[in-house]
Amino acid sequence: MSEKSFWPVNRHLRVSLEKVDNKTDSGVLLPESFNKDSDKYKKVTVMSAATDCKPAFLDLEGKEIFVEKSMIQEISVSGQRVALVLENYVIGVVS
Repeated sequence: MSEKSFWPVNRHLRVSLEKVDNKTDSGVLLPESFNKDSDKYKKVTVMSAATDCKPAFLDLEGKEIFVEKSMIQEISVSGQRVALVLENYVIGVVS
């Protein structure tokens, strides 16, 4: 799937998630299901925005934002993981 082959709609933002390192400081590997990140919010990078998003969200491509982590939706498109979040769950933009 190419980067441009999936466009979000219905006020969603397509975001890129940081890779989580499943290795502890002691070198022990943790299962993928283990989540050592207990924060309620997550920093993500905006890849694209639905055209019906509010104007403030339309120019965020490439910017980092904070979103409520539990509201990130991941789907599979042509074997690739795509992460989406509704604009309502954006709590801030990193400048």
